[in-house]
Amino acid sequence: MKYFSLFHSSISLNIFFVFVTSSLFGQVL
Repeated sequence: MKYFSLFHSSISLNIFFVFVTSSLFGQVL
């Protein structure tokens, strides 16, 4: 269960990072 929560937080963090990066590229382009 501990590894599962770590895996879930990693996925949510990746999604957040991709969202921020895409929004920044959208502003630049």
